[in-house]
Amino acid sequence: MSAADPQGKRAIAKQNGDKTYFTGVPCKHGHVCDRYTNSYSCVECQYINTINYIAKNKEIVRQNERKCYAKRIEHFREKNKRYGKEHPEKKLASVRSWNKRNQDRVRATAMRRYTKKFHATPSWLNEDENKWINAIYKMATKTQDQSGIKMAVDHIVPLQSKSVCGLHVPWNLRVISFSENSSKHTKITDDVYLPKHIGVMVGHSALPWNWSKSNEQ
Repeated sequence: MSAADPQGKRAIAKQNGDKTYFTGVPCKHGHVCDRYTNSYSCVECQYINTINYIAKNKEIVRQNERKCYAKRIEHFREKNKRYGKEHPEKKLASVRSWNKRNQDRVRATAMRRYTKKFHATPSWLNEDENKWINAIYKMATKTQDQSGIKMAVDHIVPLQSKSVCGLHVPWNLRVISFSENSSKHTKITDDVYLPKHIGVMVGHSALPWNWSKSNEQ
């Protein structure tokens, strides 16, 4: 027993196999809450320290999470399936919420799935080039939000054409209006503008000075 634990509750918790116990005595930071049996540390202090560590070491935490997931991938897949079966409404709401927050990634992933049917996405694309593709779809989403005009990501050299077939690679993608993309079909055009500072190709119909509702008619 100690002044911080006059009733010896930690010893009792150890005997019972409890992970935490409560004394009612504030910690050095004034928190009146449970303490961990193995370390005697305050649960609230531990939580705050963890949050601060994550905020300061985001990349390290992400790498550790990826390693953990890779080692136990089947466990996490099964856990996710069980959660979906037990809580279908919450799972659906979570997916919809994520999709809404990450529209550019959803569109990029959907296009990758589509283009795989035509073997148009090369296996030799590296991580930076895949990030480049995501940036293009993100630019399309941002331009659409700013202009109020529906945008699309166009393949400059079409994936399917009688003369030549293009690839789903960043240097063959550009942002244009949805109406222009629909009218283009499988034609090849050199109507491209390349902002060097971001590396995303943009067609004239997606440039701010050409934003007009008439583009959608």
